Amino acid sequence: MSLLCAGSSRQRAPRLPRGTPVYIVNAIARIVLAQPHLHVGIVGETSKHPGFVRLERLDLRNHVQWKIVDDSGQREDVYREAMQTQLDSRFEHLSTRPGWRVVVVYEPVAEIMAVVYVWNHVHHDGMSGNIFHRHLLRHLNNYPFL
Repeated sequence: MSLLCAGSSRQRAPRLPRGTPVYIVNAIARIVLAQPHLHVGIVGETSKHPGFVRLERLDLRNHVQWKIVDDSGQREDVYREAMQTQLDSRFEHLSTRPGWRVVVVYEPVAEIMAVVYVWNHVHHDGMSGNIFHRHLLRHLNNYPFL
């Protein structure tokens, strides 16, 4: 049985040029490359002797989802729905995919985003969630093309 946890940060999106999703996915990729625990799977999850396994590759399309808010009046509803959906969704294929995912709730007109980081507690703890958000913000604020 997995315990799912989530943390989110909301802020004005750093000034990013057109193609913001590419910049955010690149920032997430940099975090994954720098933090080995983000590319670890679990084998034998339901057995008496589960184990961690380093994954040779990771497809961020399986881990990053976008929710675009077109109407600012719907921002909170979209955020709540995204958070609830993530907490209600199990992690699948843990032997080939790490137990974490990200949902970016992005409102382009207002340049506001909420980044929801969801993890399997076996993989990470609350401090790991905090570190993920701090590193993401640092990468976005210091993106080389700004």
